[in-house]
Amino acid sequence: MIKRLGIFLLTIPYYKDSYITYMVKEFSQYVEDIVVICDIEKQIQELKQLEKYASSIIDGFNNMELQNVLDEKGLINYDQLLIWDDSIYGPFYSMTEVFKAFSRSLSDMFGISQIEKEGSAGEKLLTYFLILNNKAIQVARFKGYFSEINQGNGIEKLYNGLVEAGLTWSSYISIENKKNEKAVLAKPYNPNILYAYMLIKDFMCPFLKRECFEDDNLSLNSGEELRCAINYITEYCDYDETLIWKDLIKRKNILDLKNLLHLEYVLPWKAY
Repeated sequence: MIKRLGIFLLTIPYYKDSYITYMVKEFSQYVEDIVVICDIEKQIQELKQLEKYASSIIDGFNNMELQNVLDEKGLINYDQLLIWDDSIYGPFYSMTEVFKAFSRSLSDMFGISQIEKEGSAGEKLLTYFLILNNKAIQVARFKGYFSEINQGNGIEKLYNGLVEAGLTWSSYISIENKKNEKAVLAKPYNPNILYAYMLIKDFMCPFLKRECFEDDNLSLNSGEELRCAINYITEYCDYDETLIWKDLIKRKNILDLKNLLHLEYVLPWKAY
């Protein structure tokens, strides 16, 4: 039995019965314990709902508290460490296959997807979801990388530090192993945004990036991928898509959503 700890970075205001509640609940099936890092003072009442699934909810600005909690839980004794953030909706599929793929990969770090590095050859992991094996945990602990994961781009800094230390990585969805040539064209961009529908449908990507709903993404495509992704999740995935809509309506202008998702309907004249 793999002993696995989860660390969840909550960077946005939390509200009850949200997509975040569902996500933390789902991940609690795959880890022995979850540590939530957030701004406690502003959300202390709302966060009580997460106490059902996370034993520790700590102040995101207190590095010492984070380090103490990790030491108390015996971090270096875990087989794996899962770190993820709130930039994703999901999971839309069981995460069992993701963790099995990590075990088969024999790599030190594992993520869902990768992207071509800017200005240089080679690829890198997208770090919204990152699994470390025990070797990576011990290296990161020795080098003090965990003290920064609650800062801006903290997970990416952790990943970059481990890559520089010579640790290996792989991803659930590989650029070189696509079934569809369209994905290869996405290499200079983030494939999770440009081809969200294809990755969810054809490659069983368990997440949809919240970044997909930013207005400037219409400069990359006409938005049909996102609309198709939402429709596919509604029809074929065991996921309550209203969790996505609830979050979008709270945070986005309804007119922007209409334009981004093409929410226009043309009725025949007999309907009047």
